[in-house]
Amino acid sequence: MSTGAHKKGVRILAVASGPAEGASNTIAVGVVQREKTTEGVLSTSVEVDGTDSTSRILKMLALSKFRQQVKILAFDGVALAGLNLVDATRVAKESGATVLLLTRKRPRKNALEKALREYSRENGADISGRLKILDDVDGFTGYKSSGFYVKSSARMRESDEAVAAAFEALRLAHMIARGVSSGESKGRV
Repeated sequence: MSTGAHKKGVRILAVASGPAEGASNTIAVGVVQREKTTEGVLSTSVEVDGTDSTSRILKMLALSKFRQQVKILAFDGVALAGLNLVDATRVAKESGATVLLLTRKRPRKNALEKALREYSRENGADISGRLKILDDVDGFTGYKSSGFYVKSSARMRESDEAVAAAFEALRLAHMIARGVSSGESKGRV
C-alpha cells in the first residue's frame, strides 16, 4: 500500500458533535485546518440518535467557501450525536474528498451494532440503513498510524503527518462543540 495520497498542506475538515445526553439535537462543529493553521469553523445542528448527520454535513460543506479546497474529511469514528451515523461512502462520493474515520481504540463494529439493535427495540426505529453504513465502512482501507486506528475511503494510505493533522483538527472541533454546548470543553476525543 503506498503512502502520501495527499500532498503536504492539504485542507482538512474535521467534524465533531456536542453532547448528546438529554437533548434532541446537538451542534456539529467543523474545523478547517491547513498546515497546523485553523482557517475556519463551520457548524450545523444534527439530531441525537437521528439519521441526518450525512445530509447536514454535506450541506454545511457545500455552503462553505472551503467546499472546493477540502481534500480530507475526518470524523471520530462513524457516529455523531449518539447513534447518528455518518454515511462515509456518500460523504466521500459527494464531496470528492477522502474520508478518514479515526479512533484511539480499535473500532468495535459489534458493539455499535448491538447499541443500534437495542435502540431499535426501544424506539421501533428502522436501523437497516445504519447497518448498511457499518457494512460499507468495512470495505474502507484500514491501518494504524500515529497511534490511531484509521479507516479511509481512499485506496491509498495517508501519511502519518496527514493522520496526525486530521486528529488535531478533530480534537479542536470536539473542544469547540463541547465548549459551545456546555460552557466548557472537557473530555478527550
